Amino acid sequence: LQQLQVIQPGVQQTFTSSFGKQVSMGGDRVANNRFLQEGVDLTWTFRTSPVSLASNILMGADAVKEFKVLTENPSVEYGEQSGGVTSTTLKSGTNNFHGTLFEYYRNDKFDADNYFGPTPLHRHQWGGSIGGPIRKDKTFFFTDFESLHADSAYAFASNVPNLAARTAATTNSTVQQIFFGGTGGNGSNPLIPKCQVDTSSTPGFCVFTNNPVNQVREYYGVVKMDHTISS
Repeated sequence: LQQLQVIQPGVQQTFTSSFGKQVSMGGDRVANNRFLQEGVDLTWTFRTSPVSLASNILMGADAVKEFKVLTENPSVEYGEQSGGVTSTTLKSGTNNFHGTLFEYYRNDKFDADNYFGPTPLHRHQWGGSIGGPIRKDKTFFFTDFESLHADSAYAFASNVPNLAARTAATTNSTVQQIFFGGTGGNGSNPLIPKCQVDTSSTPGFCVFTNNPVNQVREYYGVVKMDHTISS
C-alpha cells in the first residue's frame, strides 16, 4: 500500500530507524499523517504509518477496493491532523462467489552473487480472498488472508585488527578476554570478531565479512460482513 501512496503528487517516502518506512505528505512531518480503513482510525499513537516493524510493509493490498490519498487541505470530516490522510475501503461480497489466489516468490539462486559472498534470500508471499452471499440481496461476506515468510541477509564488511595485532595489543588478560575472546587474540565469542582470511604476520587490519539472516514471519487476515437493511 505504501507504493500506492508514493505515486501520488506531493507524497515522499522516507525510512526511519524507529518506525520503518514512512511517508511525508505535502511536506509535513511523517508524525502528522492520518490513516483510515473503513472509516476506522488505524494511526499509531505517534501518528506514524501503521506498518509492521518486522517487514516494513502494510499487508492486505488484495483486499482493498478503493484507495484515496489527501495530501493537503482535507475537508473538515477528516480533521485532527495537519498532514495527509490515507483512506482505504475494503472489498465486499456480492450475489455471486468471487475469489483470488496469488503467490510471489524470490530466491537468491535467481540473483547474481554479491561481491562479498552469497547473501541468502528466500521470500515467499502468498494469499487469497473470497466473497459471496450469505443471504441473497441481503447479507454478504468477504474474507482475505495473506502470509509473508522472508529470510534475507545483507553483506557487511569492516576492518578489524588481525591476529598479529590482537596478540600484540595488550598483555592484560581481561582486555584480551573481553575484546578478543581470550589470551592470544584467537578465542571464541570475541567482542571484536576475527577475519575469515588472515595471513599477515604483521600487526594491522584485515577485512571481516558477515551476512546475518533476518527472519520474518507475518500473517494478515480480515473478515468483512455487509447487511442491507431494506424491505
